[in-house]
Amino acid sequence: MHWRETLADIFGGYLNQQTIEDAVDQMIFVSSANDQYHQAFQLAFSKGIESVRAGDKSIIDVINTSGFQVDSFDSAARLIGEFQETYLRHFEQAKLRT
Repeated sequence: MHWRETLADIFGGYLNQQTIEDAVDQMIFVSSANDQYHQAFQLAFSKGIESVRAGDKSIIDVINTSGFQVDSFDSAARLIGEFQETYLRHFEQAKLRT
């Protein structure tokens, strides 16, 4: 799956109408058992940030399909970065518990 599709799944599926914390918990359930999902999530986050910083408006559109709304490249990069940091923190905690 292409990173753009993964990012769209993250925002449209996992995050849609819930908190980042709740979305991350669902993502961790999948990725802690399968490293390919972890790698795909990481790639989507990093490429999403890179693309939005390069002025790719389609990333803003992807974010705005969720319950979150952004209106600038900076706010989109911040949101993806916050999402990524939360995901990584929870992922590491889940790995320590196993």
